[in-house]
Amino acid sequence: QMLDGPATLQQERDRATFNTGVLTSILHDGPQNVARWRHVIKLIESDPRLAPINDVIFSSREEAISNVWAHTLYVLDSIKHLGLDPEEEKIMKLLALEDSGLGSTHESMFLPVLESQTSPEQKAKWFQKAKDLVYIGTYAQTELGHGSNVQGLETTAEYDKSTQEFIIHSPTLTSTKWWPGGLGKISNHAIVYARLILDKKDHGIHGFIVPIRSLKDHKPLPGITVGDIGPKFGFNTVDNGFLRFDKVHIPRENMLMKYSKVTSEGQYIKPPHQKIGYGTMMKVRAGIVVASSYCLAKALTITIRYSAVRRQFGKDPKNSGFERQILDYQMQSYRLGSLLSLSYALFFVGQQLKKDFLELEGQLAKNEFGGLGEMHATLAGLKALGSALAADGIEDCRKACGGHGYSQLSGLPQLFTDFVPACTYEGDNYVLFLQTARFLIKFHQDGPNTKAVKTMFDYLLRQPAGKKIVNEVDYLDESLQQYVFEERVRQQVAAASTKLKKLLAEGVPYEEAWNSMGFQLVKLARAHCYSIIFSTFLAQVRKITSDSQGVGRVLHDLSRLFFLVSVERDLGDFVGPGLVDGTSVEILHNLLSKTLLDLRPNMVSLVDAWEFPDFFLSSSLGRKDGNCYQSLYERVQGKGLNQHSVLPAFTKLFLPRIQSSL
Repeated sequence: QMLDGPATLQQERDRATFNTGVLTSILHDGPQNVARWRHVIKLIESDPRLAPINDVIFSSREEAISNVWAHTLYVLDSIKHLGLDPEEEKIMKLLALEDSGLGSTHESMFLPVLESQTSPEQKAKWFQKAKDLVYIGTYAQTELGHGSNVQGLETTAEYDKSTQEFIIHSPTLTSTKWWPGGLGKISNHAIVYARLILDKKDHGIHGFIVPIRSLKDHKPLPGITVGDIGPKFGFNTVDNGFLRFDKVHIPRENMLMKYSKVTSEGQYIKPPHQKIGYGTMMKVRAGIVVASSYCLAKALTITIRYSAVRRQFGKDPKNSGFERQILDYQMQSYRLGSLLSLSYALFFVGQQLKKDFLELEGQLAKNEFGGLGEMHATLAGLKALGSALAADGIEDCRKACGGHGYSQLSGLPQLFTDFVPACTYEGDNYVLFLQTARFLIKFHQDGPNTKAVKTMFDYLLRQPAGKKIVNEVDYLDESLQQYVFEERVRQQVAAASTKLKKLLAEGVPYEEAWNSMGFQLVKLARAHCYSIIFSTFLAQVRKITSDSQGVGRVLHDLSRLFFLVSVERDLGDFVGPGLVDGTSVEILHNLLSKTLLDLRPNMVSLVDAWEFPDFFLSSSLGRKDGNCYQSLYERVQGKGLNQHSVLPAFTKLFLPRIQSSL
């Protein structure tokens, strides 16, 4: 016997020990933003043409891309007429344009570069027309032969003083730009990253605004070879493309010249800081950390709701006569509870990163560059860890839904394939971990004289206190939890630094020594990022007042679960150096079980608090009303192969054989 979905989810919501509305206000940064969120949702629900195209999975790729483009223009045109404030406009784009091929690189990279890396004159010329979709742009950095190694890019931009033009050229097959989103078919301009050549001297990689298609007929301009790179693992409504240049001439003024410049006489003016142009890239990486939280939260909303509705095997102790909810099985609760704590931890660190990045932008505007290196190292590591954990978590959510999770109608396969490229774009995760490790080693060796001391790294300078976890009280002590996370990093960075010095003293070249320590260095960077995530999570939870109507308690449950799961998974890191007593492992497991039981009544309400509308989830399994089975059945009627009672191919190929034997 089955208890229907709506009744089951209502029971789950009635069991919650906290006020969901209070948590929603925290997740959306205040009641005013909650009101904006709900207002935009009502606008979309009142006009279904604004909602994302849920049935794109039944379309061919060309049809899907065409439909997405039409939908995107409808949404953008509607935004102009709806009178939305800037924050509501962001919400509309998040909810309605999530899978937009047009909105991806144009919105996330092309416009921000034009806004932040152009001179006032360039911005006046390019930015507004780009916002108005006269100039539709992409970000052409990655090449066939080089991705993460930006300094190895081969495309050249050689300056011709006689014409005051740059000549953009693809000298080799491997210099072909490959992968930029929106390049394949829709963009008419590209921010192209190429080697700046002045009087035969290479000045490294710089950005250039290059027209690639005619504004009159959208055909490729002379010297341009451009197209789509074909079907991919996901993101197939995005036209990722290839691009080659055959000595294409552009005006000198098309070089991005807010920081570095080339005069009409060909004189090179250096930027005030080597990494000043990293601003857009770092902003995107901060956005990936935020997106990691949101995308994992979406997957959890689908999976936890479905796990509450889905019943299998034994009797339900709460509803005699019904099968047990799969969410009540400890392993399902452990898998999803662990990921739930991670999604909230990533959310809080993402919010902190946005604040820190705004502060950094203010410093850069005043030509203060002291915090740039630390922010670069922090974002590199957190982008790497956040995207990796979220991608693995989304896939585990799909598996946790059993057979139905394999259906595109669950929303989980597309969510995974569209998110997982985040582990690669804007820097391969392992390359980024090594960048973070490099900063950690340098910080450790420079000691307190470093100029980059800020809250995210200064714990490395503290002296060990010789503490360890021995009993249950210790495991529940939040200051001790934070200490063991931090002390793990202090010990690992000291060991890595010592080993590196030893190898160098033995005459091993630096890059060879560094490469030989890759595994140890990635482990160090991951440990540091876990420490940042946990300490930020804990700091935010502690800010919640005692009159939070149960929210503080449930968030403390989540932070405790995050800690316990992290220790249990990396037990050797904590027991080996004496941070956790080996005899206390049974206590750890018992506390894990108890924390999962404490959290269980709140799991549905913890995902409800995000207030993701059904059209945003695009999932039959994650429906707010719990009608998952009805939705699965109804969505396949008359769609795809079911448009024909008998497929024409069957009538042509098989039916004559069958009929001839009658």
